[in-house]
Amino acid sequence: MVSARSVKGVQLLLVVLAVLCGSSSPGLAQAACGWRANLTRHPGVSWPDLRSACAREADAYKVSDPRGYSWFLNAGNGFVGVPFLLQAVLPDLAPEIWGPTDQHFARLGLFMDPDQPARPLPRGLGIASAAGRPAPASASPLAEIDSDQPGLHVVTLACGSCHSGQVRAGDAVLTFDGAPITQFDVRKWREAFARTAQNYLANDAQIAATAQQVAAIPDERPATFLRGAIDYDEARMGYAWDPAQTGRSATRPPR
Repeated sequence: MVSARSVKGVQLLLVVLAVLCGSSSPGLAQAACGWRANLTRHPGVSWPDLRSACAREADAYKVSDPRGYSWFLNAGNGFVGVPFLLQAVLPDLAPEIWGPTDQHFARLGLFMDPDQPARPLPRGLGIASAAGRPAPASASPLAEIDSDQPGLHVVTLACGSCHSGQVRAGDAVLTFDGAPITQFDVRKWREAFARTAQNYLANDAQIAATAQQVAAIPDERPATFLRGAIDYDEARMGYAWDPAQTGRSATRPPR
């Protein structure tokens, strides 16, 4: 006959085992984003758990290195591109190619940055300077534009153009960063420049007429239009003029 003490002992072991199994279940909140690389080792994990784990890790990175995250999304890949002013007025000049001004190049798959609503360009369009960027001794990202070395401000693609996208889930719009996305059509983007040149710059007469149109557009915009990129970048640590970091003069360039 099995004694009552033995039964209670077995019950206690079963309770402990249940607690241990429950605490190590891959479907609970401690799921790690990296588990998605080998689901066979975590057969009980659910996609909602993985999505939550990946979101937590991404949010933690944004907090730990906000400037690096901003660089990943919006730092231009190089220092040669379309002058900022010209890029900004292309929808006014040719809305049939670039889409309406208030859509911010959405026709081509770009979208305004939900984390930086004051940014003058969509996420993934980098604002760079022909003078380059500051290079601090720490080798960590310091700024996108160095105002101690004034240069032509240009627009060029950043990593975020092809590695950040949005999807609709019911009434919500979710933004995802990382893997290549299919939202932005880089070939259509390049084609838009070719079509603009064909339709507006095909001969001397078109070039002269287009130059007059482009010169007139800023006059129809708010007074802050020409300083949109500068004011934005200064507010977002986009300009480097701190002598403690750059090792240069503390005199700030005139506005």
